[in-house]
Amino acid sequence: MTSPYAIVLDATLVQEMSLAELRFLLAVEYGHVRLGHVRILTMIDAVSGSLGRVPFVGGFVRVLFSTWTYLATYSADRAGLVAGGSLSAAYSALGKFAVGSALWGEINYQALAQQALRQRERFFDLANRLTAPFDTQPMRRFQRLVAFSATPTFRSICPDADLSLPVAEAWQKRTANDADR
Repeated sequence: MTSPYAIVLDATLVQEMSLAELRFLLAVEYGHVRLGHVRILTMIDAVSGSLGRVPFVGGFVRVLFSTWTYLATYSADRAGLVAGGSLSAAYSALGKFAVGSALWGEINYQALAQQALRQRERFFDLANRLTAPFDTQPMRRFQRLVAFSATPTFRSICPDADLSLPVAEAWQKRTANDADR
């Protein structure tokens, strides 16, 4: 809640991630600190947790602050991309953080990107459209990073960033499709 802040990493993360992936994750967490998110996120968790015993109240508090939480997550991710300077490291760090490095190594990245693209293109995808403002899932977060990496702002801050990615074209197409909506 107060300075000095500490960033705590699971030992497994440190062992299983590359230096570039760890740089991205540390910069995301440092972004939360520098952008002032830590106190507010802690208060949201404390209030929603303590009121969680009262039916619907804890959930209501989380929904009430979900847009702010969503924006805090994406702004911290941007800090991670700026500090790390690698879309590939951000992609694998978010994936490994979500499913673990053993399972992440078994994933077909091209199929994952294509599946994400098809999901966003579905006409009857009402649930995804209604929850999109609150979606902080790793692949949605990555999609937002791809969009951010294409902006003049990012390119002026990080002109030497490594934007290569084996499945970049699929993610760029997905990002372009979402921008059209």
